[in-house]
Amino acid sequence: MEVKRFFSEIITRAGSIVRLDAVQSRHILKVLRIKSGEEVELFDGKGNAARASVMNVPGNIVNVRVMDIETGKFKGVLEIDIALGVLKEKAMNVAIQKLSELGVKRFIPIMCDFSVPVLNNPEAAQKKRARWGRISLESTKQCGRANSMEILPPVKFKEFLKMDSGKKFFGSMDVPESFKRDIFKDNNEKVICAVGPEGGFSEKEDEELKVNHFTPVSLGLYRLRAETAAITAAAILSSLLRK
Repeated sequence: MEVKRFFSEIITRAGSIVRLDAVQSRHILKVLRIKSGEEVELFDGKGNAARASVMNVPGNIVNVRVMDIETGKFKGVLEIDIALGVLKEKAMNVAIQKLSELGVKRFIPIMCDFSVPVLNNPEAAQKKRARWGRISLESTKQCGRANSMEILPPVKFKEFLKMDSGKKFFGSMDVPESFKRDIFKDNNEKVICAVGPEGGFSEKEDEELKVNHFTPVSLGLYRLRAETAAITAAAILSSLLRK
């Protein structure tokens, strides 16, 4: 039977007792109805994992006893960053969920000329980021990653261009060439692909990307929705870098 996975910020030594938070406890008790004595897996989102046993549950909070620990369990980690122009809520949520499943290391939301909504309010931007983090964490639990996809705060387009990165690409409908395996020297090479919001990058943004050494690449024959384009870029890069 499949061992269910749960998040814990702290994974201590074998034999120690870990108190899970209300969200994880509710999932164990109310959703999966896991009983005392059953085995679960803990992960901390930083690459560490542990086998643990559910203890007696007197209330609504679950304690587990750590059985053994596996450190450095970076399962499926690739040096892939995806930057995406901020989208409407539903589309953004889908993109974050799927990018996490595909092993993307960092997700960078960028505020572009055509972005909707516009996240100029710091408090609103922080709330969005917190929600995106929860979606990524749930995806991490489901897909088997031990490390969570890092979600950066939303940044303005010009600030994004100044960020440190490896090989740089952006999705474009104006070129026929896609990614090619021979551009990557090894599987640990860092790469970033930027995808515009609905409506794509503006002409000015397109030119600024090129000036800043981003190579335009095709993501397929057809015009894709922004979230689909980001997912497609991650899938192609994941395939190329795993070979």
